[in-house]
Amino acid sequence: MCGCDSSSKMAVIIDPVLDYGLATRVISTHTAESLSIFREKGYEIDRILETHVHADHLTAAPSICTGRRIREAQSRLGQIYDIPPQDYDDIFDNLFDDNKTFVIGALAVTIMNLPDQTPHYVRYKKGSDSVFCGDSLADSVFDSGSKLLALLDDTKFWTGHDYPPVKDHRKYNKHLYKDVNKVGFVLMRQERGAKLAEPKLLVPSLQINLRAGRFPKQTESGHSFLHLSLKFNMETWQDSQRLLEA
Repeated sequence: MCGCDSSSKMAVIIDPVLDYGLATRVISTHTAESLSIFREKGYEIDRILETHVHADHLTAAPSICTGRRIREAQSRLGQIYDIPPQDYDDIFDNLFDDNKTFVIGALAVTIMNLPDQTPHYVRYKKGSDSVFCGDSLADSVFDSGSKLLALLDDTKFWTGHDYPPVKDHRKYNKHLYKDVNKVGFVLMRQERGAKLAEPKLLVPSLQINLRAGRFPKQTESGHSFLHLSLKFNMETWQDSQRLLEA
């Protein structure tokens, strides 16, 4: 996504994607290269913003600004994937405090900390007419979504998918329609979540994105490695061991 001020020709890129082939492990910049159209239109890219540590794609940003609460995610994910703190400490170019305002040319943008899939999730509110939401509209997901739906009727949500205004979300959003209550919403999300598989790029995405798009240091052989966790069905595993020992 991109937020632009046509009067000053200043722009920001939000949540850019780096292409990664899961089977081949090949990284390319084909998708990110399409953003060059903004330079061709005469815009200067002022900064690159992330809404959160994505679990479904690698970030294509070489320098990133995001919310300060991302440190909580870095610490937690660093422990899970055994990543040393020196790989991610102070690696983001700018960490915004909640409700901080910055400018894109003549446009004021406010940081909205609204926990969604993750507690460090931020949105970027441009003036009173647009909110850049990242992946989705979302116990904490309901509260955050309700705050978004309390904005002015004509506020546009730029979610990376489709972009109807607040008034249409209140009426047609099947998760957060006007009369849904929190108990019903949480139950629906839990039932839905139980049927979903984890994102295909979860493991590489989290390990790269908590490093602000940097790759692990190369070994002496010139390769960068990520950690892959193994999940055991212990009953099946023990049965297999008994057969081998028989």
